[in-house]
Amino acid sequence: MLEVSARRPHGLSLIEMLVVLTIVSILLSAALPSYQELLRNQALKAAASEWMAAIQRARSAAVRSGMTVDILATQAQDWNRGWVLARDTNDNRRLDSGEQKLHAYGPIPDTIEVTLSFNGKPLQFQPSGRPAQSGHVLLAAGALRRKIIVNMLGRPRLCDPDLAQTDC
Repeated sequence: MLEVSARRPHGLSLIEMLVVLTIVSILLSAALPSYQELLRNQALKAAASEWMAAIQRARSAAVRSGMTVDILATQAQDWNRGWVLARDTNDNRRLDSGEQKLHAYGPIPDTIEVTLSFNGKPLQFQPSGRPAQSGHVLLAAGALRRKIIVNMLGRPRLCDPDLAQTDC
């Protein structure tokens, strides 16, 4: 007598695989906007940290050297392409040949908008460590914003302008 084995074949059927792929795609599509928001937030935090480091380094270099130190855009007011700490001896807001570059930063993602507000002047630190003008650097990535306020003593402070409880 011939025995027929009732063993199930190994693996998944096509229907089972399609059901699993459908469930996975639904879960991924629900998580994607949150993931993109997380990436934007992390890029904004990284850019703000880089700006804080640049401001603190420029202030420190000015005090240490006893000379003014400027923070200049590497390309004509396009802060996303990067910025440098330099001694702008001719005050033309550009790093020219013969001028000393102390440190370079950037670039940062194009999704982040950078706005400097120092009453139309560059961010420049005097040998005393004080800036030529107090003001702020505003970083925005969509609806997310961070502001770095530089007071008259030259101390930077990072804040979130969208929180009601902060003095930003």
